[in-house]
This record gives sequence, C-alpha cells and structure tokens, in this order.
Amino acid sequence: MSVPILKLFALTVTLWEHLSVSEESKTPTPLPKRSKKLHASHPANKSQTNRFFFDVLNRNDQFGNLIKLPLSYLSASTVVVLLFLTTVLFALTRIPDIITFTVVIAIVILAYGWKDLVEAPSEHGGLITILSVGIPNLLVIRLTGDLAWAGISLGITVLVAALYEMSRPLPRENLVESLASSVFGGIVAIVGSAWVALESSQLWATILLACTVMVAAAVVGNQFGSTLRANAIGAILGGAFSGVVLGFIAVAIDTHQRFLHLALNSFLMKVSPTIGILLLTISLGLALGAVITAIDALFGEHNRKCSEKGAFARGAMKFLLAVLPIYVLVRTGAF
Repeated sequence: MSVPILKLFALTVTLWEHLSVSEESKTPTPLPKRSKKLHASHPANKSQTNRFFFDVLNRNDQFGNLIKLPLSYLSASTVVVLLFLTTVLFALTRIPDIITFTVVIAIVILAYGWKDLVEAPSEHGGLITILSVGIPNLLVIRLTGDLAWAGISLGITVLVAALYEMSRPLPRENLVESLASSVFGGIVAIVGSAWVALESSQLWATILLACTVMVAAAVVGNQFGSTLRANAIGAILGGAFSGVVLGFIAVAIDTHQRFLHLALNSFLMKVSPTIGILLLTISLGLALGAVITAIDALFGEHNRKCSEKGAFARGAMKFLLAVLPIYVLVRTGAF
C-alpha cells in the first residue's frame, strides 16, 4: 500500500511545481524603478503635472471623453458663463454684490491663467500683481462707487510689479517683458472694476441686460470661421446685429427716450429718437465687437498654441475689458 501512495504523492508534487512555473512565466517582469527626481524633472512629466483639470476630464481613463471642446469655444464659454452670472443672478436677486462677486471670479481666473495666456517670463509675477491690486481696487470701488480709485490702483500696480521683479534672483532675465506683462494684467483687472462702478447708474438693470446680450453676440460671432479675419468679421457683425435688434426692441416697447438721456445726450437729442437709439446701440455693438476682436488677435490661437488655463484667462479678459466701451458711452456721453 505504501508504494502507490508514494507514487501518488510524487505525482502531486510534480504537477504543483509545473503549475507554479507556468504561472510565473505569465507574470510580467517588473520594470526597474526610475528615480523620483529624474521622473519629476522630465519635461513631458512636468507639462503633464501642470495641466488644468479640463484636460484631465478630456483624457482621463476613468472618465473618458466626457467633455471635448476646442480651446476657442472654452474661452467663449467662460465669457458666457460670467455674463450669465452677472445678468441672471442680478435680475433675480437685485443684489449689487452679485456683480461684484462675478468680477472677483473673473479676476481670479485671469490671474490663474495669466502666465500661460501671455507666456510671461516670470512664474508668479502676473498672478501676484493681478490679485493684490485687482481685488482690493474692486472692493474699494464697490464701497465708494467711484472709479477714480482706479488711477491710484494703476500706480500701485506698477509698484507691486516692480517689487516682485526686485525679489527675483539675479540675473533677472527678460526683465522688461516680465514687468510689462504683470502691469498689463493689473490694468485688465482694474478696468474690469467698471462693471461695479456702473451699478449707481440709472436703469442699470436694463442697461446690463442689453449690454450682456451684445457682448454675448459678439463673442458667439467671433467663433465663426477659422481665420482671424473671419473671426473679426463675425464678432463685429454679431455686435452690430444685436445692436440693431435691441434698438428696435427699445423703440417697440417705448423705452428708448429714457436711454437717450443716459449717453450721447448732446448729440442724440438732435436727431429723431428712433435714429438716435439705433445709433447708440449699433455703435456700442461695434465697439464691443472691436474689443473682442482685439483680444482674439493678440492672445488667440491663430499663430500659437495655448493651454486650458490660458483659454480660461482669455475668456475672463474678454469679460473684464468688454465693459470699457459700455462705461465710456454711459459715463462720458461722447465717443
């Protein structure tokens, strides 16, 4: 009896060893571990770690291609969302702080993507300048209702940008380019505070709705075509067409007389009310289209590539600078 049992035991051991060898052959040989320092310093890995969350949603294996938009559409979507927050929430609540909150969001987006948008030489110069000047300037104007504080903020912008450049270690390469980009970023944030300064204007709620419609029309028109010329024509025609439509709407509901007292009073009161309101709205639409076109020509992707952060920042810049022609027409009453 012992001999068959020993043979059976030997056969079992042999079979077990055979299965173990076959499983080991299926297991892939692990690759040698790379140094963490080498892995982090690799350019490709560094660019991957700095990408924005939108790119993660685009290419993440877990989520798949849930969202896939060209960066130009991403910039336009940013403007539309900011306009939606400004107009709809303000119309529903009638709380002026809604506009202030929206402008703060736009300034933060602009600061976060500023380096990628303008390809600034310094790492954090624009970020520090925009946040340290733009938000305090906005809060002061919200409390006082006076845009005159923007002049003081411009001087502080130059000072903050210069102090940051002084803190950079020697040699300070691309000093002029870095300083100029930081100062310009602060100027954009300061100009955007005009959204808040206009809250004290008469009929601001109605003006806000009309202006946001024209800005949105210019931004949407800017998406047509693939060349700079086509985008420019689309933006200008979109702004002008929206001005025509809104002008006729104002005449139809008999509110155009009140708007003629808000801007270009000395000129528009000399012509018929219908022609006057059409000149006002079309001029504003053309000006808004020109602002959108200028930003797209300078910071668009016609001759260069931009990251997701830069696209978001470009949309925030369009929102902040679009208020410039609106403020000029409403406050000064002349071109």
